[in-house]
Order: sequence, then structure tokens, then C-alpha cells
Amino acid sequence: QQQHGSRSDIFPRNNSNTQKSPPIKYNNFKPNYTPETAENKQLYQSIIKCKTIKDTVAVAHDHLDKLSPRTTAAVWKHLSLLLSKPHHNNSNAHVLDEQLKKHLDVLLSHTSNQIPAHNPTVLANTAHALASIVKTTTLATSNKKHNGSINQLFHNLLL
Repeated sequence: QQQHGSRSDIFPRNNSNTQKSPPIKYNNFKPNYTPETAENKQLYQSIIKCKTIKDTVAVAHDHLDKLSPRTTAAVWKHLSLLLSKPHHNNSNAHVLDEQLKKHLDVLLSHTSNQIPAHNPTVLANTAHALASIVKTTTLATSNKKHNGSINQLFHNLLL
């Protein structure tokens, strides 16, 4: 005999005819992949595989119409990382041609035109990458022997 208010009234025993709820799955978010997001993922992979500043800028410029705000932030981050490597001046052997300058101008213009489309996280990542470039190039250009270098080019572009 069960009395009302007993524990078995509140928590009924598991009978075979009661259904169990499915287990809770964590981190099972599946974003809606579209051709555009898949294409941006491939573009991102191409960008981070670039070993030189010139190659990175060329890939970004060639796919400018397909660069999402997040991928654009990744371009600047990758350029920041390449600039911060001590050997980038030697390994890239840049002839600072007008084409590289123009491509960087177009990329910066594209970035500033995209700012309204950035979510706060992407905007912060873009700003951080640009600030890292400014910091790296400011330190490098304070040394007079780097005038005319890729550091000087980025410094002049951003400041």
C-alpha cells in the first residue's frame, strides 16, 4: 500500500511502458553549410598555407569577392604572423613593386568596407591583427636600415 505524498508518488518507478528521454548530447551543433561557407573554408586553408607575404596578398586579392569578414580577418592575422618572423625579409626577397602596394591598398579598403558586416568577435580579431602589424612594423621601421622594406610598406599603409 502506497500513501499519498510518498516518495514513489513523486518519483514513479521505471516501468517498461514509460519512455526514457534520449540522452543529452553536448556540442552537437551542426552549422548550415552552404557552398559559400565551404568555399570560404577552402580559401582560408589556401591562405594559411601561404609561406610568403606576397603569396598571401595575391591569394586574398584574387579571391577578394569571396572573402567573408572572418576570412578577411584571417588574412590580416596570417600577414601579421609572417611579418613577425625574423627571417621574413630574407625569405621573401621583396621587390616592393607597385602591384603589391596596390593589392594591399585594395585589401585594406575591402576590410574597411566590410566593417558593418563584422560581428563583434570578427571585428576584434581584425583589429587585433592590424594592431599586431602596426606594432611589428613600428619596431622594425625605427631601425633605419629597414627603410624601403616590407615593414616600411605595411607601416605606411596602416599609419
